[in-house]
Amino acid sequence: MNVLITGAQFANRGAQSMLFTVVNEVRNRYADAEFYYLPLDYFRENCFKHCEEYRINFVYDDLALRDYPVRYGFVGKIKRDIDCITMQKKISKYNVPNLSDIWNKIDVMIDVSGYSLTSKFSMSSVDRMLRHINTAKSAGAAVIILPQSYGPLNFGDNTEAVCKRIGEAFSKVDLLFAREQEGKEVLENECGVTGAVLSPDIVLQAQEIKWENVYKEKPELNIRKLETEGNVGIVPNGETVKNGNKEFVLASYKRFIEELRGKGKEIYIFRHSDDIALCRDIYELVREDEHCHLIEDEMDCLTYSEFVKQFEFVIASRFHSVVHAYREKIPAFVLGWAIKYQELTKLLGQEKYVFDITKASEEDIATMLEKLDFLCDNFADDAKTLSEKLALIRNESCFDKCWEVMDKI
Repeated sequence: MNVLITGAQFANRGAQSMLFTVVNEVRNRYADAEFYYLPLDYFRENCFKHCEEYRINFVYDDLALRDYPVRYGFVGKIKRDIDCITMQKKISKYNVPNLSDIWNKIDVMIDVSGYSLTSKFSMSSVDRMLRHINTAKSAGAAVIILPQSYGPLNFGDNTEAVCKRIGEAFSKVDLLFAREQEGKEVLENECGVTGAVLSPDIVLQAQEIKWENVYKEKPELNIRKLETEGNVGIVPNGETVKNGNKEFVLASYKRFIEELRGKGKEIYIFRHSDDIALCRDIYELVREDEHCHLIEDEMDCLTYSEFVKQFEFVIASRFHSVVHAYREKIPAFVLGWAIKYQELTKLLGQEKYVFDITKASEEDIATMLEKLDFLCDNFADDAKTLSEKLALIRNESCFDKCWEVMDKI
């Protein structure tokens, strides 16, 4: 069976984790499965740099630049095509095949996008997703869209036309999941898409990743060993300062850390994805305290999952930094603004610990400090709750429905 995975990238550790999760789950059931992986960040040469390390065939999307609008007429089209050809030449040394050349081999396409079908980003992300679905179906492949977020779909004067295109493409999909109820309703009410199955993030549902399912040789995980006790992790997200007031967000982090230090906690500030700049900004506010530490290590998703086990809880803002913590039964004080954070914490019985830091007031911060104190005193109970909730989630895995489709191939 030949499987194409779309919607993932290594630059974002959550997306990397979803890629590894799918490869692991499928290979556990279909040992001879052959994987083709289309990086979401195909336009960066370095995304192919280590492709030989994996039991996965990397693929270059040779038609992807055509998803982007031609802003300058004929000249813009020429430039776009030249960019495409230039990148193909750069990556030729990695022996990466073009996507258009391997469609006839693909039996099933599995999309693991966390969030592509939305007007919050460039229209090109929607065009790309729909192009992959339509091409896969034309090539005779099954299509599975794993749990992810959808909406809003506000494209101005083009909204009706775009929603019609989405509805037409998604009607061809063999199996469709939505990660949040809100996204499911967007598909139904705005695009006329029925049959979407509500299911949580796949990282919560999956088994432990076996390195041999993903890598050719066992990877060396450089997991930093902490010699301290009472550890609390600070895992920020740069989007909080883009969507909110940077000075207020930083001041809030300082107050959280001061509250934790008052309880004798050891503080470690580190990144889950590409948020090292914000980590440094937070550390600058507390660097005089010898019990506050900055860790600049770049960790892949496997390393992060092992590293986070050393904490009583984390104050986290990246969605998958929370997911990975929950997976290891580590509670989280969540600074998230989107509905996906609300539904995730509710699913795990942790909704009392989620706050929108981008819109918080002084009164909100006071409430957050109260809840942070409560978590300090009750993290062991919350860890037990996470363990119980995770067991329930894994009893109804979305992969069971995937096997119903893939067993027929």
